[in-house]
Parts: sequence; C-alpha cells; structure tokens
Amino acid sequence: MGKILFIGAGNMSEAILSGMLREGLAATGDILVNNRTPEKMVRLGEVFGVGVCRELDEGLAKADTVIVGVKPQDMETVLKQVSGKTREDAVIISVAAGKSLGFMEGFLGAGTKLVRVMPNTLVDSKKGFSALCCNGNVSEEELGRVRALFGGIGDTVIIKEQLFDAFTGFSCSGPAYIYEFLEAMIDAGVNVGLSRSDSTSFALQNMIGACEMVMMRSEHPVLLKERMTSPGGVTITGLKVLNESGFKGIVQNAVEAAVKKSGKL
Repeated sequence: MGKILFIGAGNMSEAILSGMLREGLAATGDILVNNRTPEKMVRLGEVFGVGVCRELDEGLAKADTVIVGVKPQDMETVLKQVSGKTREDAVIISVAAGKSLGFMEGFLGAGTKLVRVMPNTLVDSKKGFSALCCNGNVSEEELGRVRALFGGIGDTVIIKEQLFDAFTGFSCSGPAYIYEFLEAMIDAGVNVGLSRSDSTSFALQNMIGACEMVMMRSEHPVLLKERMTSPGGVTITGLKVLNESGFKGIVQNAVEAAVKKSGKL
C-alpha cells in the first residue's frame, strides 16, 4: 500500500486509522496525519504512534494513498490545496458526503485516480458498512486495496455513484434511527413501571436478539413477526397502535428526507 496520508484528524479518520492498525492492514511507520488544527493531529500521532505531517505538500509528495477525511463544506478548500501536488500514481480517497467524483475531478483533474467511500458510523464495533465507487482511472487491484483498508472497520460494498445519496441517508444515518427507536422503547418501559436499568437491558436484548434471528434464519422480518402475533393477543394489539400511527410511513419519510439532504451537500 505504501505511504498513507490522512488529511483531517476527525472522528472518521481516527476510526479508519484505528481499524487499519488493529487489523494489521498498515504499519504505523507508513501512516502520516495532517490537520489544520495541529493539536488534533499531534494527539493522533501520540495515541497511535503514526507520523505527524505539519507541511501538507511534504506529505502529498510521499503518499501513495491520500484519504481526505474532512467535512463536505471544507472539501473545496482542501482539494485546491491538494491539486497538482500529489504523486502521479497516487490514489485519492474521499469520505465526504455529497461530493461526487466529478466534483473532485473538477479540482484535481480528469486523470486523477479517485475513490469515493461512504462509511457509516458503526466503525468502533467493526459493524460498519462502507460503500465504494471509483472513476475509470482506478484499476481493479487498486480498488481492491482500498476495499481491504476499509475492511478494517466492517463490510464493504461496491455501488453505483448515483446510489450514494440513498446509501448515505439510509445506511449512514440508519444507526441514528435505531438509537431513536431504542430510546423510545426504553422510555416506554419506564412509563409502564420498569426501572430504567431493566428497561434498557430488556430493550437492548430484544433489539440484538431480533436482528440475530433475521440473520440466522435468512427470513423476511414479516415472517418472524407473524409467528409472534396470536389472534387477539398482546403483540398484535401493540402493532395495531404502531400501524395506526403510521410507523412505517414515518420511517420511510425520514429516510427520504435524509437522502434529499445528502444530495444538497
């Protein structure tokens, strides 16, 4: 893989870096970190034992792989700083939401090797899921190496770029929807008399167990749900209230709004 330069030392860069080192996908001596706020890159250097690159041009001259881990609103500034200063064979990887390959080519040139990656936030548990796409300058071997790097934080999938906004609003924002539902379940348990500690434990176990059942049996959730709902029983009574409240429609509307927002970044 050669030298890897991280531009940006935020949470996502830290998670990717941690996963790479944890899985032995890169050596500390081959990683450099650059950030506009020196304190952050110094901290990463100390925590992970990687190199600190105070001069961006110096890091770009050395790096075979450049991972741009900055916020979407900072991408234009960073790309202007990077333009014309990378190695000719360097692979540039972006994890910024909403910024297309064409957008990056507009600053870096049509001949640049570009990979776009959209990781979700479940990276610390190695349950992350990253979508990837690339331009025509990236070989299958190079894309495979990038995919291996991001395999350190979870599974990866190659998708068409036009699906990136859908992936962002659905998969990347998805954990937040789950947390919201989990919070609602915990509060519901407290509301009917359970202690908050017990309600949290019961809700977590239900969520984990239900997901594992779907994965183990490879069945549609509706089939598992039907087995739990006896005629006139407790579960169907609760589900009736969810349906009357438009639960599924609310979830679908939330995802649709998030996807539209991703397209405007």
